[in-house]
Amino acid sequence: MANTIYILSDFVQSGKTTLLKQFIAKKLNIAGVLAPTINGLRKIVDIKNNIIYDFEKVENTASNDILIGKFIFSSEAFMQAQNIISTSLAHNADYIIVDEIGKLELQNIGLEPQLSELIKQANTNLILVIRNYLLQECIVKYNLQNAIILNLQEFKTKFNL
Repeated sequence: MANTIYILSDFVQSGKTTLLKQFIAKKLNIAGVLAPTINGLRKIVDIKNNIIYDFEKVENTASNDILIGKFIFSSEAFMQAQNIISTSLAHNADYIIVDEIGKLELQNIGLEPQLSELIKQANTNLILVIRNYLLQECIVKYNLQNAIILNLQEFKTKFNL
């Protein structure tokens, strides 16, 4: 299968994850991670197994919690997301989704190093979510010059959503 990399890139809170949920509902063989907001807090969703993990925390309760601005994230959830990304290739999925690549990954933490390995080794279609203001930095870091970059409307059109 071709290794086509799609980048879904748009503004913060523009509906990228919601659009990906619609995409997943129309496709059968998808792996990877989503990071939706559920009841006001970000979660990690293992797409293939439909398992939801707590990601964002209300308060800093562990020494290894990760602070990003006003947000607190569980390092255990990052480890779970890394594991999901690592095992995604074994599923022989038609698409692998990573929602989302952000500031932490640019600093080689967060979903790293599994994200870099996935991009290098993937033999399937990848859909990477990148906020618009980080797009150029991520293209350079991950050598994504040949990726197909789509905003929300272009993604809807491309995948008939």
